[in-house]
Formats: sequence, structure tokens, C-alpha cells
Amino acid sequence: MHIKDKRSNLKNFISSFTNARVEELLSIDWNDREIGRWYDLGGNNKLIFLDRGTSEADIKEYHKVYTDIHIVLEGKDFIQIGSSIENYIEEYNATDDYALVKSHTTDEVVLEENEMLLLEPYQLHSNFLSKDSRKVVLKIENL
Repeated sequence: MHIKDKRSNLKNFISSFTNARVEELLSIDWNDREIGRWYDLGGNNKLIFLDRGTSEADIKEYHKVYTDIHIVLEGKDFIQIGSSIENYIEEYNATDDYALVKSHTTDEVVLEENEMLLLEPYQLHSNFLSKDSRKVVLKIENL
């Protein structure tokens, strides 16, 4: 299951401590952020800034422990949702809570600036950022 909402409602899905840390990190000027670096949000939660898509059409990822929250800061993000695993490209890695699989897209969610998408564990997904887009992904444990 996935939930699309406005970024302003993020506080309804995460703890107040985590939300305060996210807002602190989002206030940093884009040019001062390290793209692709994981930032600690406290507990086992983390955040990464991205400026490009991560996958091909029928290649999806999933997580067992973490809920992903994708937030578009600028531009558009096209999130591809899959429904079943055809085969594994990379077996599940418990350390990184990540598996890469082949799965046909059954749904697409378009996120625009200041929109977010919550993806629960086991939800197959990939994303395609439009040119000059920027986003952040939060990994929230046991949401």
C-alpha cells in the first residue's frame, strides 16, 4: 500500500523528533547538501538527498524493515509501483534492507513539488526524476 500526501502533512506520519531533524536538514541550502549521502535522523532512521532517478522501467526495489517516504523538493518524480516479483536481480541484503527485482509496473504515482509518497515495507517501487528535479527519501524503521 502507498499513501500520497502533501509534504506539510509529514508530521502526521513520523515522530516529532524525527520531523524536527528532517526540517533542519531541509533548511540547508541545496548547494551545501551532500547528494547521495545518508544523514542520521535519530534512532535507525535516515535521509538522503537525490537529484536523479534510480532505476529502469521493470527493475524495482523493496525493503522489509524500512518505510520509504519520497518527498519532491523541485520538479517531478514518477514512482513506478510493481505488484509481483518475476525474479531477483540482487537478493535481499539485510544489512542495507534492500532487494532488487524484476517486476512489471502496475501503477504510477506522479509527485510534484512539495508532495510525498509513503511506501510501506515490501512495496515494489522505482522512480524516475524529471530533468532538474530534486528529492529527498526518508527511511523510517517500523513506521
